[in-house]
Amino acid sequence: MNENNSSPNISEDSNADSILQSASVNTKEKTIKGLFWGYLEKLGGELVALVVSVVLARLLGPEAYGIIPLIIVFTSILGVIVQGGFGSALIQKKDADKIDFSTVFYFQLTLSALLYTGMFFAAPLISAFYNNPYLTSMVRVLSLSLIIGAINNVQHAYISKTMQFKKFFFASFTGTVVSGIVGVVLAFVITSSTGNPVYGAWALIAQKLTDHIIDTVFLWFTVKWRPALKFSFKRLKSLFSYGWKILVSSFIDTVYKDINTLIIGKAYTSSDLAYYNKGNAYPKLIMNNLNQAIQHVLFPALSSHQENTEKVKSMTRRAMKTSSYLVFPAMMGFAAIAESFLYILLGEAWLPAVPFMWIACFNFAMWPIHTTNLQAIQAMGKSGTFLVAEIIKKTSNLLFLAAGVFIAWSLAFESTTDSVIVIALSSVFAEIVCVFVNAWPNKKIIGYGFLQQFRDVLPAVLMSVIMGAAVFAVNLIPFSALIADPFATAVIKLIAQTLTGVGVYLLLSVVFKVDSFRYILATIKEFKNKKKKKSTN
Repeated sequence: MNENNSSPNISEDSNADSILQSASVNTKEKTIKGLFWGYLEKLGGELVALVVSVVLARLLGPEAYGIIPLIIVFTSILGVIVQGGFGSALIQKKDADKIDFSTVFYFQLTLSALLYTGMFFAAPLISAFYNNPYLTSMVRVLSLSLIIGAINNVQHAYISKTMQFKKFFFASFTGTVVSGIVGVVLAFVITSSTGNPVYGAWALIAQKLTDHIIDTVFLWFTVKWRPALKFSFKRLKSLFSYGWKILVSSFIDTVYKDINTLIIGKAYTSSDLAYYNKGNAYPKLIMNNLNQAIQHVLFPALSSHQENTEKVKSMTRRAMKTSSYLVFPAMMGFAAIAESFLYILLGEAWLPAVPFMWIACFNFAMWPIHTTNLQAIQAMGKSGTFLVAEIIKKTSNLLFLAAGVFIAWSLAFESTTDSVIVIALSSVFAEIVCVFVNAWPNKKIIGYGFLQQFRDVLPAVLMSVIMGAAVFAVNLIPFSALIADPFATAVIKLIAQTLTGVGVYLLLSVVFKVDSFRYILATIKEFKNKKKKKSTN
């Protein structure tokens, strides 16, 4: 490897670099197409994942599902360290070339191998911490995801940089389908051959690793980028000067998100942890369909216009209004149908997860506001501001969490699940603080402050509240008096609630001529016309 700081002019490098240089062309069209493929990637993959998770949850039960989060607490934190903010740095750097991408690739691969070695030897300590002898081998196997993640992290950055989001869809969808089959087959084998529910966790581990492997292999053969035999310490230092702040921010955020799992997993039962995680999982599934698509697409799109503050503000406002228009009603509606939904999908044994789903729906409704603000801050190169905001948020959030834990332990509920609910409620106050902190920097950076953001999302909030009230009102209908079978009653109620929610929200959008609704319709019409024009030519 040679430390070369000039742009490569070797023929094998020119194709990849030319793609990088043309990434900012036709930004609007690429952004909208990117949102489409990004959303389709998440929607298709998560729908398959939903079916698989339902089958696995019914086969394995809460106890097996409560084991995996205990391990993911550690692998998630180490995964952030491996990524080191370099993916964001590569996307943000306008003239990033093959040397930059190759340097990051080799660095992350080496670091991930070192961290995996550490996890291998730390596995017995983690097992002892949770007082669970089964965890040692599980930690060692699932931690392989660190190395796999290091391999495809640069590929993901390259795809985002060049806005080739169609590749994400096929890689993610294929991985989800294949891994789902592997997980279900193993779950059947394990549950039929052993009476110990803990062994069912191996089916979940196999599913997660297979998903990562398929995604990595698929992208390796479909993305043109390949690491060159080049490494530049100067480039690494330059990228790290931006990325380390993102690293610290992501590290703090990940530790904060996982500390609940750490506390619940240590102080309460694995079933309580499973209820907590399942309550979060389904609202997160819906929210991620849009939020991650926006995150993957918005950051490179905004970065390409970082010199034009007004353009960045305009794009940020549009993303804020459109995402809130879609996410707020989805979360409000999901909270309203939570009981029927869980009963139908997972059965009566999982109903203790309903309160956690209510809390999660409120929290995840705030995420598009967080994401849009943070993407604008990063795209404008203000990683220092990003870090300061993250420190302020997580400091206050940890105080709320500590208060929740103190109250839960002080009240000494008879049910451990009630104690966990109190701990989960602390996150509601934390999310409210995050809204203000994330919006504050953008008033100075792009002239888009909290009050203007509040006015932009207010129509979606008000319509969602009205819609949620209508959906909750459906519960007043005595379905059980009309239908004897409890499962059939739940299905009829869910259908009625869903149709009511969708109908009321669309009706309100039409009556009040909501800007985001008209924008979505106009965008769909524009793409249909372009597609029709291309077919006629």
